[in-house]
Amino acid sequence: MNLITGLDIKNFRSIKKLSLANCKQFNLLIGKNNCGKSTLLESVYASCDIPNMPLDQINTCRSNVVRTNEDLSVIFHNIDVSNPVEITRINGEQKRKLDIECVFGNDSKYLTLTMTGQLLNEKRISSYKISIDDFSNKYSVLYNQADWVLGKVPFTSDEIELIKKDSGRCPVFYWTAQWNNFNPTAQLESLIISKKKDLLLNVLVSVDSSIKDIQLGSNGSIFVDTGLSSLLPLRMVGQGIEKIVGLVSCIATISNGIILIDEFENGLHYTAMDGLWKAVAELCERQNNQIFATTHSYECIDSFTRITSTENSSIFRIERNNFEHKSTYISNEAARNAISKRWEIR
Repeated sequence: MNLITGLDIKNFRSIKKLSLANCKQFNLLIGKNNCGKSTLLESVYASCDIPNMPLDQINTCRSNVVRTNEDLSVIFHNIDVSNPVEITRINGEQKRKLDIECVFGNDSKYLTLTMTGQLLNEKRISSYKISIDDFSNKYSVLYNQADWVLGKVPFTSDEIELIKKDSGRCPVFYWTAQWNNFNPTAQLESLIISKKKDLLLNVLVSVDSSIKDIQLGSNGSIFVDTGLSSLLPLRMVGQGIEKIVGLVSCIATISNGIILIDEFENGLHYTAMDGLWKAVAELCERQNNQIFATTHSYECIDSFTRITSTENSSIFRIERNNFEHKSTYISNEAARNAISKRWEIR
């Protein structure tokens, strides 16, 4: 996987301007409420999944179901659609930039999403258009591969080959608190088939020693063996166990991708932090995934610093003063020192 090493964000949601550098395989975002941590995750999500970036799903993750034209305006800073969104994803020496612009036509208005790549001297790699007046979450492709081949778009044959290699897409999984009722049946089945269930079971046992096994039932049901006379439905065992099953199962089925976890500690007792971080770190290394997670928990930060190494992890404190954002890099050693002295770094 070509790791994201940096991000530049402009005019996206609450963020007017924010840069992140020195990103590694494991990245933990800390900071006060409403400082932009979730927005930063959403910017990564948006830049990794063109042409399938679901703008309405980003809103839904915040419990804002898109039903009206105005809902899409919250993508723009201060709900000002006159300032285009720019999200630049830096992968070592390469850069890919996503532009989201609101265009007003004679009869309607629409969003254009354009991805450009540094390898092509900023020529567009892909471009998609969404009607705002009749939002259906369907993209009308302005340029596609057939157009390149047919010569409708002015790319040379060499540039076309670069486009195919540098489309900007990679697998991405975004977990938020609103996913607590997510049913990971398909992912768990894949985990069982690939003989990786022990990775999940080990975490579950570290959280609740009474758990003996986890099994699939019919019609998408999941059951947990806690040593009783019969198996218990997953949702009867508790929200924390449910979250662990969902997270670990999904991460195990993604390779060479990006894992985004908002509020890593949500629904979990602090004693579960070590077990979950160990499983997440092992899976991400095995599956070659990069992770960005947010937290407000001392215990989560502490576990992160002990289980990941300085060489492959970064901690960023995100701060906001009115509409000015900044990020501060904190090493594992500095974070451990601060925690040991009970300094406030969250």
